[in-house]
Amino acid sequence: MENSKLETDLSKFRYLVEFRGGDSAISLRNELAHQFRRMQEELKRMREESIQLKTILASMNSVKEGTNVSVDDDLTSMVLMTQKEMLLQLEKELQEEKTQRNDLEQEFQVELDRLKILNEELQNVLLANVKSPSSQTENVLQHQVNRLTAANLVNAARLQSF
Repeated sequence: MENSKLETDLSKFRYLVEFRGGDSAISLRNELAHQFRRMQEELKRMREESIQLKTILASMNSVKEGTNVSVDDDLTSMVLMTQKEMLLQLEKELQEEKTQRNDLEQEFQVELDRLKILNEELQNVLLANVKSPSSQTENVLQHQVNRLTAANLVNAARLQSF
């Protein structure tokens, strides 16, 4: 383990021993169990790294010497098979993701094309309504009707007040 981890662990132990009351044995036991689990994980990781480094070293030696290395051949073949299986699994997952992405892309493209067509149709209808002379005439007449109705109401209010 690294020095910083060891220092941190030591300070935790000191704190538990010096500043805790009656439950210090339980806390100390829990802390020891936690650190033991961390150390096991670290050991497992270091073993995996060691296997990988041995594989790399063996492959470099075999290339350098032109012969197969007999030391740890079973271990090396096991590591290579594991790596091959992992690569195949990753490739399979990548292909699945690509297929899903392509399907989504096609769905989005169809939806986008449909929305473009709908947008063009609505723009054409809007332009036809705005530019047609009958539409403008109707708007002017409606404005005049509203203005005259308002004026008529004002005059009716004046008549009632007399």
